[in-house]
Amino acid sequence: TAYEIYQCDWSSDVCSSDLLIAFLAGIVLGISVFGAAYWYPVRALRQTMSRLDAAQNNLREMNETLERRVQQRTADLEAARAAADQANLAKSRFLANMSHEIRTPLNGVLGMMDIMLGTEMTPEQRGFGQRVRASGEALLGIINDILDISRIEAGKVELEQVEFSPRETIDKTIGSFVEIASVKGLQLTATIADGIPARIVGDPARLGQMLTNLIGNAIKFTLRGGVALRAETVERGDGWATIRIEVEDTGIGIAAEEQARVFDAFAQADSSTTRRFGGSGLGLAIVRDLVKLHGEIGRAHV
Repeated sequence: TAYEIYQCDWSSDVCSSDLLIAFLAGIVLGISVFGAAYWYPVRALRQTMSRLDAAQNNLREMNETLERRVQQRTADLEAARAAADQANLAKSRFLANMSHEIRTPLNGVLGMMDIMLGTEMTPEQRGFGQRVRASGEALLGIINDILDISRIEAGKVELEQVEFSPRETIDKTIGSFVEIASVKGLQLTATIADGIPARIVGDPARLGQMLTNLIGNAIKFTLRGGVALRAETVERGDGWATIRIEVEDTGIGIAAEEQARVFDAFAQADSSTTRRFGGSGLGLAIVRDLVKLHGEIGRAHV
């Protein structure tokens, strides 16, 4: 055995020196092995941390670069939007000014035509005069629509807050279309539910304008059948009420894919509609914008 191979006298100095040297050598070897086992992972960990720091620095630089680009792009978009808003405002002001300048002499023409129609004329001359009068009124209607949409887009329209009767406003508007509907052979009806408040606070002129556009649009695109208006209270509370007004007709109809854009300015269902029925395509856009002025409670839809 190892014990038998290496035997010495424990009391001798030689044996004690050998054992001491062997003990010290073992300690040195253990420290070397421990140091190698310790320092290699530490160095590897430091290298890994150094690479992570470098990666974080690169990521931070990329984020900063991206943020600068986003800020620049946002600034560019804001500038483009501001320029577009200015251009749109300038367009609206131009249309408003031009519409006013055109409407003034046109009113003079229509006034003189009324005077002329009141004089002695042959039937043929009266027919010509009436056609001129009708054409002038149609042109005046288009100009008024352009003026209204321009004022709305420019933020120049404010709703009045006065007390009025919604029933009287509806009856008055319906009454102005009775003769037109009768000439076309259409049935024009209005159904006002009993729950409609007798008096409300709002803008009767703008309500009448919206109803005029809706009813006039319905009559224009209806060749046979009729146009029906219905008004009812859908919700009511202490001192407030939500009223829904619907205009339904038996006209040419609107394709499902076109319904989303019928309230857009200068938009109609198709180009043939403009050629066949005429119009500027602004009537429903004005209704949409006037309804939006009422805030969250206002909504126009097909």
